[in-house]
Amino acid sequence: MLSSTPFLLPPLLALLLLCLFDVVPSADLIRAASGDAALWALASLILSQAARQSGLLGTLFVHAAGRAAPGSGGRAMGAVIWLALALALLPSPAQAARWSESFRAASGLSLRAGRELSGAAHLLARLAWLPAHPANLVAIGLLPSGGLDRFVALHWLLQVWPLLALALVHGAAAQWLSARPPRHPESAHLISAQIKDRFALHGVAGIGLGLAVMTVLQPFHGQAPGQVALLGLVMLFALRWVPAGRFHPSIDWEVLIAVGLLPGLIAALGFLLPEAALSLPLAATALPLLLVLRALFPALAAVSLAFVIVVPWTGRLSADLLNTALPVLVSLHIAELVLVCPGAGDRGVGGQGVLQALRRPSTWLWVGAYYLWLGWIP
Repeated sequence: MLSSTPFLLPPLLALLLLCLFDVVPSADLIRAASGDAALWALASLILSQAARQSGLLGTLFVHAAGRAAPGSGGRAMGAVIWLALALALLPSPAQAARWSESFRAASGLSLRAGRELSGAAHLLARLAWLPAHPANLVAIGLLPSGGLDRFVALHWLLQVWPLLALALVHGAAAQWLSARPPRHPESAHLISAQIKDRFALHGVAGIGLGLAVMTVLQPFHGQAPGQVALLGLVMLFALRWVPAGRFHPSIDWEVLIAVGLLPGLIAALGFLLPEAALSLPLAATALPLLLVLRALFPALAAVSLAFVIVVPWTGRLSADLLNTALPVLVSLHIAELVLVCPGAGDRGVGGQGVLQALRRPSTWLWVGAYYLWLGWIP
């Protein structure tokens, strides 16, 4: 209703009303706050803080900017990969937007090329590393805490790898759209001079890589993602790469609270929908739905409204929530790529942004790729 309204105010008000009128047991509403999704969100936010303090984030951005600079030739695909590695450490959309704009300025790319390359790197990070966007963590919180329905990262990667490859090609092609003369990023020496503890930098990178590998190998060792995240947190605090008394101000508490509260609220509101709202083929309509919602609302609000339809749809038709959630999340991240300019912040795009997206050939490329992908996945 008001642009100045905090994002958490509407869900908190809805939770309060549901509890006061005893529509849903309060335990069901906050169940996700003690599950794997909340632990993953906390671990990823603290890992992000450690990456900033150790200089890891700055180092990754310098490597990406150096390879993206006009005249770097065949290193363009390397720029997308380095930038995606950096963005994977930023689960906060607001922080990711700020770093994306800094990358574009440091790399010397034109405005259009910088936004295209950043958008492709965002998509690559969100599809390859689940904590790279809170919407992925909200989906994990919606799933049961045990059994075969768990959001297994290996299952996710095996389904989305063709889109990962297309994102790499898209980012590499965008590098050649820049018309500026070659130059080296001016921030490289400044960031390198700020790195005082290379052992901490390499250690934080090792912990992040270890968390990613253990999450992907979950079907083989059987440990829940939350337990893996807890191990990473213990190591970060034990080695004092995140000072226990000074990490609180830098945590994006809005993201953490949203991941804990939204799954319960989505499940409660979803089953109040009328039967007529659940008749459409969900996978085929997911992308148009998310494009419309993303034009009006921030990303978390858009995906929450989409999941309000997904949850009862799967319940009424006895469908698998894991397989249904996958196209919804992919649709959200593609909508973010084609509609949202990196650095514009996490807010509704508006009608003019939609019209601009419709004029770009890359938008129709991704729409076609999405529907080809739907025919490819089982």
